[in-house]
Amino acid sequence: MPNQTTNYGFKKPLENEYYDITIQNENADKIDSAIKARKDEIDAHKVSTSAHAAQHITYNGNASNNTNSSVKKALDDIDDRIDNLVATVGDSNTEIVDARDNLQGQTYPTLKDRLDTEYNRLNEQLAETVQLQKFQRNAERSLVIPTYDGSGQTVHPSVKYFDSLATAPSGYKYWMAHTPYPNSDDDYENPCIAVSNDGIQWSVPNGLTNPIDQPTAQEISDGYHMSDTHLVVVNGVLECWYRFNKNGVVDKIFRKTSIDGISWSAREVVLDATDKVFLSPAILFENGKYRLWYMNGYNIYYIESQTGQLGTWTNPVLVPISYRTGEPSVRPWHLDVFKDTDGKYYLILNAITNFGLPNRTQVLMFGKSNDGMSFNDTYTFLYPTPKDSVTNWDNNELYRASMVRVGSMYRLYYSAISSRNTWGIGLLEGDSVENVNRVDITKNSNGDTINLKNLILKQGQQLNLDEGLRSYLKNDRLKLVKPGVAGAGLLVLDNNTLKVISDSGDLPAILEIKGLSFQEGIVLSNKEGYFYYNRTKKRYEYYNGSAWKSLQMIEKDITNNRPTTGTETGQMFFDATLNKPIWRNKTNDGWVDATGATV
Repeated sequence: MPNQTTNYGFKKPLENEYYDITIQNENADKIDSAIKARKDEIDAHKVSTSAHAAQHITYNGNASNNTNSSVKKALDDIDDRIDNLVATVGDSNTEIVDARDNLQGQTYPTLKDRLDTEYNRLNEQLAETVQLQKFQRNAERSLVIPTYDGSGQTVHPSVKYFDSLATAPSGYKYWMAHTPYPNSDDDYENPCIAVSNDGIQWSVPNGLTNPIDQPTAQEISDGYHMSDTHLVVVNGVLECWYRFNKNGVVDKIFRKTSIDGISWSAREVVLDATDKVFLSPAILFENGKYRLWYMNGYNIYYIESQTGQLGTWTNPVLVPISYRTGEPSVRPWHLDVFKDTDGKYYLILNAITNFGLPNRTQVLMFGKSNDGMSFNDTYTFLYPTPKDSVTNWDNNELYRASMVRVGSMYRLYYSAISSRNTWGIGLLEGDSVENVNRVDITKNSNGDTINLKNLILKQGQQLNLDEGLRSYLKNDRLKLVKPGVAGAGLLVLDNNTLKVISDSGDLPAILEIKGLSFQEGIVLSNKEGYFYYNRTKKRYEYYNGSAWKSLQMIEKDITNNRPTTGTETGQMFFDATLNKPIWRNKTNDGWVDATGATV
């Protein structure tokens, strides 16, 4: 039986054995396998990123202070020598040393430290600038729009504009449907109407009482509420469409019509469903038919009808939206569709970003279409202002918007909520649909100063109240002037005193007040000659320069009704029973007549 080699087990035939080709082939196969295995190991070693680590390679050159050290140690020694060289050269070079100090006199260890720090600070400032520019188009303040609940908080605007007063209902060019939403209370979210002739100052049209519809007591008890208004003009007639729903059960769209905007028809059900919602309906009337877009399940659907009546609508068609590259994932929420004079359709989309996350918010987006059946290149054009700006009216979430064209100008009315849970409607304006920006709403089209809401005057600023700049409001004073006649004002003094001043400001003005009442008396810097009614003592008192004295007021009554409390010596009383005046005696415990006799 043949022997075997020690390492690989090759067979070695004995001297008395014949040559066997089989044994020769087996040995050749073992040699081939062993050589291949060694080659694979060498190839793996060559491409390995860890087999040649610097600390594993011995180095005996001059770059290191230690013999038989590793390559890593030699490289570390070189780095230390370079650092020492740079530091030594820097300390000896006046220009380098001076460059380590910034303009504020702060000294950095090295010039590199200063450059790195200032580079990072510059990047932060650039980021802040970009962030600020992001909100430059937001309306600075919300419009003043009257609401029937008195809060002035309202949402979901839908605005229509009439070019001519001759065709404008009841003489108003701008008509707005909206729903009050005070502190997010949907009990008041009922359809209302506001009007304007400049698009800035809004009022309720004469003769109209808002809301134009509201749930009945039974409907409220059943859990219904209203929302989501939209105005349509059909052959000169105003139509107000609005949503009526019981969450998760029934969803309806109502319609009311009016020729003058004052008298409105009875509500008409135009859509009714139990398997879908008609959220934020947007309606256009063109080519003899109603075209309606609505939200359902974060998708937009389209239907149409020639009459708009219940049962005449086409089956819903999904309206796809494609977004511009780089836009974040969003969930569509409310919408409006605007058709420009060139025939193009614009989607004004209120969408939710970061849905389900702590930084969730709502933005406004623009999309474009040639037919309104799909919208492309949709992108964000308006964000809420930063939440740390606590005075901003739209620093929480943006909401439904409405666009209207006025001549060659475009106006966008958008609703929003602040971090204080207050709602409002703001105005943007521009020369194209996509170029709307903030507008100065402190002046109307005639240049008159108008109503303002949430106006904040910084120290030293002044709000002029008339064209001549004579009547004004400042931090510490209010001045009112009737030109050519007279003026007066109120001035706050350093000692928490409110002073009435004349037009010139250096003389006291005459203050005429009827029914003036002081609950806790009067505090005067110069009291002499002043008087007031002392409620405790039930009498008037005047100040004689050193003390308050009673101002004698003669009372008249029968003997049984003579005062017994709050009296003082010498106080006069006309006794109607005795038909003569009497006085309180010197001990203030009885009454005497003119002769001194007790009565």
